[in-house]
Amino acid sequence: MIRKFYFVFFLISSLSTLVFSSTSRVSGHVENAKGYVIRLKSYSDHISFQDTVLAEMLLNENGVFDFQVEIEQPQMVILKLGFQSASFYIEPGKDYQLRVVYDPERERISYLANPTLLFGFINLPNDDLNSLVEEFNKISDNFLIKNYEKIYKRKQFDLLDSLRYETFGIRRKGNGYFADLVEFYIADLLLSAKAKDTQELFFSYFGNKPIRYNNYEYMMFFNTFFYKYIQTQTAVLRPGELRTFINDQDNLDALSNALKRDLLMMDNRVRELVIIRELYYLFYDFDFKPVKVLQHLRNLAQTSIYPEHRRIAKNLIKRITFLQPGSHVPAFSFTDFLGTEKTYANYKGKYLLLNFWELDCSDCFKNIDSLEYLQKTYADRLNVISISSHKYVEDLKRIIGEENFTMNFLLASPDNPVYDDLKIRSLPSAILIDDKGKILLYPAILPARGFRNTFKSVFK
Repeated sequence: MIRKFYFVFFLISSLSTLVFSSTSRVSGHVENAKGYVIRLKSYSDHISFQDTVLAEMLLNENGVFDFQVEIEQPQMVILKLGFQSASFYIEPGKDYQLRVVYDPERERISYLANPTLLFGFINLPNDDLNSLVEEFNKISDNFLIKNYEKIYKRKQFDLLDSLRYETFGIRRKGNGYFADLVEFYIADLLLSAKAKDTQELFFSYFGNKPIRYNNYEYMMFFNTFFYKYIQTQTAVLRPGELRTFINDQDNLDALSNALKRDLLMMDNRVRELVIIRELYYLFYDFDFKPVKVLQHLRNLAQTSIYPEHRRIAKNLIKRITFLQPGSHVPAFSFTDFLGTEKTYANYKGKYLLLNFWELDCSDCFKNIDSLEYLQKTYADRLNVISISSHKYVEDLKRIIGEENFTMNFLLASPDNPVYDDLKIRSLPSAILIDDKGKILLYPAILPARGFRNTFKSVFK
């Protein structure tokens, strides 16, 4: 009888740790977007913010889309169409119907400004997570407008407790995910207002508590609370000791053991996650060897006992090594003025300079003549390609015809993944690729910033 009891207890305990996924459906209708690809994305984690495509489809004349995705718990997703995007929450096993307003004129704002994709839910229940978040945002926005000066200037921190009372009613409607979202939004206010000291906040929100990796508001608070914590906040490391631990050690055991003396770093899981975040910042710090930082991240990606940390470490490695010299250029596809597709295969065997620009970018014009000079000077070894969107294609044709350029001009539709894949964040932007398809310089030095010596050294 006792043996049966232990078996049943073990079975129940084992089942309680399992996480089951179920299908969520996101469907709807978009006008004026025929031929565009609509994508549903999510973040792989809220440390690296590497996004992943959950589903995508090409829109036809009727503009109808229908995505079905398997998820295990509530999560934030991003709906992306062209340069426009919007975020909302989905929960396992629920259906979401959307009415999406795609405005081609908003594409003129360009991908740099990340214009909002306008949308609305159809027949969304009042107790849905998105409805509750919208209601909470209205209450919290009005609360801050009314009390900002009192809290941040007059230090009347007790007012923050009244926000909990004001939102008590909607918190009762929601699930644990929503309760956490509200609680950590308020925690972020307490931190920014310096309403509580660091230790009090830590033990209120992190001490002996699980890490909610998939709760967006929780992770935003975690990221803010521990921002460069090891470099700037902990008092247990002597000057220069962190540099020694990173640059001269083959593993992070010495650093981890030293941090155990910090009251806030005693928890193994919290300490390791903070170290992982810190390594990302150290990679860009000149006092630390990038090769050693990468080695430590790779070790953690392989040996951490926490699967979430292995995933985060792998994503951070992708983020900091992506587009580094020597890495292969991501696949790309553009079109010429006749609509013919052009890929890397059309240009391989030569060096390739991809120049992203727009006709309405005044700084971009400073490079045009010099880029043409490059194309003519190194025509036997280099292809210069200037890529812009379709929005001024007729003007572009006219200018090219008048100037009789020899370099290549290609077009990229607003939903072309190359803008995300190459992390284009400013115009003009350029990337130099060698004749083996590997990145040589990113960002490449453009003519307006001085470039002749660079290309002389490349083609000497």
